[in-house]
Amino acid sequence: MPSPPENTVSELERYDPLLRLRWGIHSELWVIERKMPRRHPDFVKSMPSPWKSVKGLDIWDGWKDGYLHVMFAHPSLIQNHQLILQALAGADIWRVGGREELNRKLDEAEIKVEASVDRNIDNYIEAAVSESYDMLQWRLGNRFAMTEPIEQFEQHEGFVVRVKTSELREAAYGAQIQMEAVS
Repeated sequence: MPSPPENTVSELERYDPLLRLRWGIHSELWVIERKMPRRHPDFVKSMPSPWKSVKGLDIWDGWKDGYLHVMFAHPSLIQNHQLILQALAGADIWRVGGREELNRKLDEAEIKVEASVDRNIDNYIEAAVSESYDMLQWRLGNRFAMTEPIEQFEQHEGFVVRVKTSELREAAYGAQIQMEAVS
């Protein structure tokens, strides 16, 4: 069983004196835990089930000693105590501003996600309805154009040149020229 690195232990104690670092014999990961009073509501309601996973066994071992699980750290990352402290600070409710502040931030993030999902659904519905309407009109025999064509006539000897253009079509296809013989 490896012993915890002294520099990481001292950094954790400086961050929070109630934290401890121990080796998880079942998961073979470092376990960071916080000492809690046995009657504290968070400690009582967080009784782990040791039989769900290998990590659950390590969490159970700490819970029996009066420690609440905070996080696991991979053995290759245990020397990088700055990374561990950043992860701890990001998950620390009190550093975020308390439970109410954390709840407010989570609600804001959920509202943003719901808005983007709603926007995607609205865009899909609009496209599907528009396509369905166009298909229905086509099947009913209604042929329509989005723009009115502009007709121009040029009278020549024995024939008429009719130029039909629409602003959208003209840009894409150029002018359509129809020649009709004058009767």
